[in-house]
Amino acid sequence: MLAAALSECWSETAVQRCLVHVQRNVRTYRSTTAMVPGWVRANQSWWYTHDRLRKAYRLLERLGQAGTLFTYLEGEYAGLDIASTTNRIEGGTNAQLRLLQRAHRGMSQEHQKRAIEW
Repeated sequence: MLAAALSECWSETAVQRCLVHVQRNVRTYRSTTAMVPGWVRANQSWWYTHDRLRKAYRLLERLGQAGTLFTYLEGEYAGLDIASTTNRIEGGTNAQLRLLQRAHRGMSQEHQKRAIEW
């Protein structure tokens, strides 16, 4: 839904996925598998032995094809000091907004929206 809104409202804007969040998504797929994984059906004669690795690869492949993985490295953005992560936003702007919301949990939803806009 967010991607559709971005493409509709800001179709010319380049999108950069946060590499830290991509890395966290990939790491959730990392684990050791037993001889026969629990998701294998009883009558199934074969399965991918590295299912989680394949999922992580497919995630990176989709992001690469969408052009949202290493946007900050493109030549047209050289010298703009574009960050590869959203850590500055997460720890700066967004953190303050979350604190405001947490401190004023009793406000109505409409009042909370106005407080954030302010």
